[in-house]
Amino acid sequence: MTLNEKIQLLRKKGGISQAELAFKIDCSIENIKDFETSGTKINGFILLRILENLDMTIDEFKNYF
Repeated sequence: MTLNEKIQLLRKKGGISQAELAFKIDCSIENIKDFETSGTKINGFILLRILENLDMTIDEFKNYF
């Protein structure tokens, strides 16, 4: 499973829409869509903000799958 697929799965499991997540991490919904669907790379800062909003640490994320 790719990083992008993991983020999408966790977002959906948490009941958060792409628009909600984009708002919470202060980026565009297009960025979230591109990241989840086309495999666009994401920088570490944004990844940490996403995980923070999914109530997950980087260590929990690495060991989740």
